[in-house]
Order: sequence, then C-alpha cells, then structure tokens
Amino acid sequence: MNTHQSNGKIFMQRLNYYWQSIAIYAVALVLYAILKGTVQEGELSMSVDDPLVMLLFAFVIMSGLGLLFALYMRRSIIITADSITFRSRHREKTIQLNQIKRIRLARERRDENGVYKIVSISTDVRRRPFRVRPAGFDNEKEMIAEFIRIKKSLTA
Repeated sequence: MNTHQSNGKIFMQRLNYYWQSIAIYAVALVLYAILKGTVQEGELSMSVDDPLVMLLFAFVIMSGLGLLFALYMRRSIIITADSITFRSRHREKTIQLNQIKRIRLARERRDENGVYKIVSISTDVRRRPFRVRPAGFDNEKEMIAEFIRIKKSLTA
C-alpha cells in the first residue's frame, strides 16, 4: 500500500449491480421452472432442457462470474491533494494534477437535478482521456465533489 492512501479519499467500485442481477435472474429462473413444472401434468417437475431455463441459468452463471471477477480485481480510485490514482489488483496508474489538461463532467438530466453520468480526464500523458463513471463507485456525490474541486483548481 502506498503512503498517499492515508491522506487521500478512496472510492471502491460498487458491486450492487452484480448482486441484484444474480437475485433477479435466480428468482425468475425459479418462478419460471415452478410455473412451467406445475402447468404440465399437475405435478412439480422441472425441465432442464427448456431453452428459457437454460438461458436464465446462463444469465445467473455469467452474473456470478462477473461478480467474482469484480471482487478479484478490487478496482478503486484514490484522489489526493496532488494526484488521482486508478488502482486494480494488477495495475496502478497515478496522474499528477499538473499532468491534467482538462476535466469534463457530462450530465444526464433527470427531473430538476443534474446527475453526473461520466467524468472525462484529459492528460498530457495519454492521447485518449480517462473516463470515470461515478455511479459505478461508492460515495458518488463525494467523488463528484472531488472532481469539481480539482477542475476548479485547474482553472485557477
């Protein structure tokens, strides 16, 4: 672990989507299997060779594998006073604030509030900008506030 974690803010990747999709697909699989089984011959017999059962089962398996992969990778973003670090299990990329050319916050309108959809960070080091979706990380509002603080410090 680096020393900049102690004075920086750490934002971990959110895994809610994986849990929710596994739960929804599993419930749909069980309900369909029960309904399909009770309609046929009045007894509870589940057919594994039904294409819809196999499709729902594949969705449950793929969502589970996606969750395991996300848990394994442990993606996070660390924002300190002088840098932004993108970290995963195998890689770590640190951008110093003096390397950042521009930060662009794109919005998606919902009701009266603007919800930030994507943050694009243009740097001197890379040709393509870094793209961050704050909704995919814990404590989204604090992350957006940090990016706005950095953006204001760049223009000053």
